[in-house]
Amino acid sequence: MKAVPQPSQQYLAASNVTALRFDIKLPLLVILDLNGCLVVRKGAGIEPRENVKQFLHYLLHEHWVMVWSSAMSSNVQRILNTLLTKEEQAKLVAVWDRSHFDLTKEQYDSKIQLYKELSRVWESDYIQAKHPYAAIHPWAYWNFYNTVLIDDTHEKAKSEPFNHLHIPQLLPLKEVSLQPGTTVLGQVAEYLDALRHSGNVANSIKNEPFKLNDHYNLDWKASGGIETENVEAGNENMEDRPPNED
Repeated sequence: MKAVPQPSQQYLAASNVTALRFDIKLPLLVILDLNGCLVVRKGAGIEPRENVKQFLHYLLHEHWVMVWSSAMSSNVQRILNTLLTKEEQAKLVAVWDRSHFDLTKEQYDSKIQLYKELSRVWESDYIQAKHPYAAIHPWAYWNFYNTVLIDDTHEKAKSEPFNHLHIPQLLPLKEVSLQPGTTVLGQVAEYLDALRHSGNVANSIKNEPFKLNDHYNLDWKASGGIETENVEAGNENMEDRPPNED
């Protein structure tokens, strides 16, 4: 069992700093969960969330995107191959899997609660080098002011709760009740579109967390979205996975 991480005093203090709103679009690092968030795995197949292709197209064109899943590397890659082309995968800032949780072998093979501590992301020189202004300004780096974790479980965001955009878990053949003409990912995209004008993401999410069926719903065509493509269930063997993959 891993110890439950807690927010640092520095983090809590920063989340209380009033967010300034800017007219310009600021860089935003979006960290994506996979299973239960963008897709749900059904045996050997994958069922995508509605508009997942458009959502990913929007993210890759408008933000900086990385994937962090508690699944094993092979299964993460299978899901990515279903959702993204090789060219699109090359645009990802990073792809982290179960091996990026600092687990012992016993923990890796066991069903335990995992925590996505964003400080680990921010401590990565490789990821920091992907900030668009890193080579120009010494103050340009990813932190709690400009990072969003999209995940369907609150527990995984214990250490940085105000950088967490919580969405309902995707279940097989079942989606949450929505306002007519909207989708979960459309609403998330519109929230992100507003959030990238914030000078302090942690403060903005703390004061106005994402709520389904609020006033957010992105116009896909206006934002450069693409037509929905069917995601066919693959035939790959999905048995090589630990019991607590997300």
